[in-house]
This record gives sequence, C-alpha cells and structure tokens, in this order.
Amino acid sequence: MQEQLEAQNARLQAEIRDRIQAEESLRQKEQYLRLILNNIPQQVFWKDTNLIFMGCNQNWADAAHLDSPLDVVGKTDYDMFGDTEIAERFREQDRRIIETNTPELHITAKKQKLDAEGRSVWLDINKLPIHNDQGEVIGILGVLEDITKRKLAEEALKAEKQKSEHLLLNILPKAIVDRLKQLESAIADRFDDTTVMFADIVGFTALSSQVSPIEVVNLLNQIFSVFDRLADKHGLEKIKTIGDAYMVAGGLPIPRGDSPEAVANMALDMLEAMADFQPAGDSPLEIRIGLNTGPVVAGVIGIKKFIYDLWGDTVNVASRMESTGLPGRIQVSEDTYLRLQHYFEFEERGLIPIKGKGTMKTYWLVGHRQS
Repeated sequence: MQEQLEAQNARLQAEIRDRIQAEESLRQKEQYLRLILNNIPQQVFWKDTNLIFMGCNQNWADAAHLDSPLDVVGKTDYDMFGDTEIAERFREQDRRIIETNTPELHITAKKQKLDAEGRSVWLDINKLPIHNDQGEVIGILGVLEDITKRKLAEEALKAEKQKSEHLLLNILPKAIVDRLKQLESAIADRFDDTTVMFADIVGFTALSSQVSPIEVVNLLNQIFSVFDRLADKHGLEKIKTIGDAYMVAGGLPIPRGDSPEAVANMALDMLEAMADFQPAGDSPLEIRIGLNTGPVVAGVIGIKKFIYDLWGDTVNVASRMESTGLPGRIQVSEDTYLRLQHYFEFEERGLIPIKGKGTMKTYWLVGHRQS
C-alpha cells in the first residue's frame, strides 16, 4: 500500500507539473498574442454571439478611454456608449454580420467621440465573423483604423482640385476642359453657325495717358467685369480681351441656333452699361461694336498658356465691323442682318470699304423691333 501511495503521489506530482507547464505555455502564448495585438496600429476588439465584449487591444482601449483592455470584458455596447440609439445601431450591424456570416469591410465613418484635442476622428471600419474549427460562427471581430490624416489630406486635395478646376474653367469653356482631361493634345472644331462680336472702348488710349496705370487697370476691370456678367446672362462664350478690346462669340463650343439674337442682345446691353462709366471731368466712355455671323474654326492649340481661340474669315470680318464702326453704335454684316432683320430694328449704312474684302454692305443695329 505504501508503494501504491507513493506511485499515485508521483503521478499526481507529474500531472501537476504538466498542468503548470501547460498553463505557463498558455500564459506565454496569451502574452505573446497580447503583445502582437497591442503593437499593431489598428484598433481591435472581439465579441461573442451575444454581442458581449470578450477583449480588445490597447489601441482600442485607449480610443475608448479605458484604463486597460481588460476593462471591456463582459460589457456591451450599451455600457460603452451613452447614446442608446448609437449602441443599438452597432448591435444591429453586428447581428447582421453574425446571422449572414458575411463581413462588412472598409466602411468610412466619423467617430462619435472627439479626440483629446476636441477634433473629429475618421475611422475605416472592418467587421468579420469569427469561426471555430467546425466553421461555425462564434463571434465577431472588429478592426478599426484611424484614417483622419488620410481623410484630411483627401479633403485638402479635393479642395485644391476644385480650385484648379475653377481656375481652368475661368480660362476655357467647360466642354473644352472635359476634353483636355481626356488628354487630347490639340482641339480644333468647325462651327458653321457662329456669331462673333468685337467691342473696343473709344478714346481709352488717350485716357490712359492722362491717368495712372493702376487707375486704367481698375477702370478696365470694372468695365470688363460687367461685360463678363452680360456674357453669362446671355449664355455666350467670352473668348479674350486684347488691351481695351473685348471679344465674345455665340454658338460654340456648344452649337445653338439663336447665336445672332443672343449676341445682338448682349451688344445692346453693353451700350446701355457703358453709360455708367464716366471718368471725372470727361464725357461718358463709349464703345464701338461689330458683329458678323458665319463659320469658324475654334479650339486650343500649343502646349503652354492655353486659350480657346477662333480662326477664319468670319472672325476677320467681325473685327472689321468694329474697327470701321462709330462710337456708341453697333455695326453688323449683311449675313448677321439677314438673320436678325425680323427681330431687331436696323438702319442701312450702305457700302463701306473693308480691308481684304473690297466693299461690303453693312447695317447699324438700333434696337429691338417693336411688336
């Protein structure tokens, strides 16, 4: 019996040693796993199928303002969030993932709580079902990544992109900008029904010699800003300014059948607007305006300092209509007159010499035809 007791005691001692070794090995593995979890940059938590927290890593505990990852064990979302509605929303999502056995990945959301400095925090949220050896769902794993810096960088990049696009749209028509984004190297399109207008401020060169350069620029900016708003009002495309000359066109880059009417209406508005500009001690400023209608080629060429420009005889004639006109009047070609004669009042000017064209019959646009 003594020998049997000693043998039994030896077996018990061996079992105790094995158990202690197993527990120590498990403790080391848990410590190693905890070390890994606490050193990954993401915030990690896990729950059982009853949606009770089973654990988390240090990053998640810090974000949840817990003293230790152990503090979350046994708690629910209701314990962690003061807002019941928020807690239930998270639980509804977790139930869906467990019941459907389907992960929900890369959901971007703003964290409910602000950081220590009172700033908003953005998270990339991933939730996955946890399986046992038989493939059964036994819980849910959450992996959250703080993407606040990336989010702020993306928003800053978006804002800069919008600024750049806004600047580009102030230089080129939207339709042309869209085409340039497709990496078209050169753009040249023919438009068969375009009305071109040139306007020149009469006596501006003489005025420029009497006042300071900054006053000249300020006055010109005020006048051209009014013209820009009129171009927007009538749906026309400002092409460019050259010194004190202003060029606008209708019927491009999006064709429209009423371009002569739109340009004529703007020209009349421009004459009226010029009455508001009167330099001190001088007569009101006046402009000469010329219109012509016909085909043009329009586009963007070159590789630097892009400008949407027009080429063709129609442009040349429109320029001549302005340069051979009179202050305070709108001279139009016969082509434009024929398109507008039923809607506007005209006075025939007659035949005038046009450089490179010989003589041409032109008309003065007076106003709208009274119905």
